Amino acid sequence: MPGFPVSAAITGELFVEPLLARWLGSAPQTPQTVEAVITRKVFSPPGYDEFLRVTLAEVGERTVAAPLSRGAGVITSLVKADGMVLIPRQSEGLNAGEHVSVRLYRRLEEIKRTILAIGSTI
Repeated sequence: MPGFPVSAAITGELFVEPLLARWLGSAPQTPQTVEAVITRKVFSPPGYDEFLRVTLAEVGERTVAAPLSRGAGVITSLVKADGMVLIPRQSEGLNAGEHVSVRLYRRLEEIKRTILAIGSTI
């Protein structure tokens, strides 16, 4: 397991949980997913899969995903995250307005009651 808390949590979720389910003879949990629109451009180094934590909200008729602070030691991103988006290794990131699939950490009913406030210094 990685030493950084966020890396260890994601490793546990993606690899350890399915492995334990297999050893116990049960089917691994299939997380609920939702399609959303990313709120801002996200850069990602090519060559590596990146798992981006996001917070979700409904704005009008669409679900939006706002990226949270990144980094293997940003523990608060685990608490604030409503879900996770995979940025594939052949990509250099995501463009604002791009549609993404979000692996949910909370039920969609809870997310629909979320108020999202985003600010900028620009």
